[in-house]
Amino acid sequence: APPSHGPRRPSPDPDPMPDGLDLDWQGGVPVSRRFGDPFFSREGGAAEAAHVFLEGTGMMGRLRPGVTVLELGFGTGLNALVTLRALREAAFRGPLRFVSLERFPLAPADRARALAAFPDLAPEAAELLAALRAPGPWRLGPLVLEVLE
Repeated sequence: APPSHGPRRPSPDPDPMPDGLDLDWQGGVPVSRRFGDPFFSREGGAAEAAHVFLEGTGMMGRLRPGVTVLELGFGTGLNALVTLRALREAAFRGPLRFVSLERFPLAPADRARALAAFPDLAPEAAELLAALRAPGPWRLGPLVLEVLE
């Protein structure tokens, strides 16, 4: 009989991350020191998110209850907030399942600091930040959010 190797174990992470990210702050915009990349545009992050994430995908024209959106990189949560605002403005009853994969999560205080750059989204940001204190998934009006780390 062939030898039994038992259950497979996940290999150790070859590049472990410390708790939280090492960030620079440039004009209210968090910039990852690890990747040298800002989390959103310095010239209108919410407008950029709406243009690329909503308009660029044609998402609002494809809405149906039960649709799932998959995002790579939750970051600050800005795409989720812009989507939530657009769903509410369109009176979409939902649910829209929003699943985000995040390998390098922001610390809650860093996320709150970053989202403070968008006062027009303050109600949605407050709702998101409060929800993220508890285990998910989270129901934010018509949007059901799940962040997989």
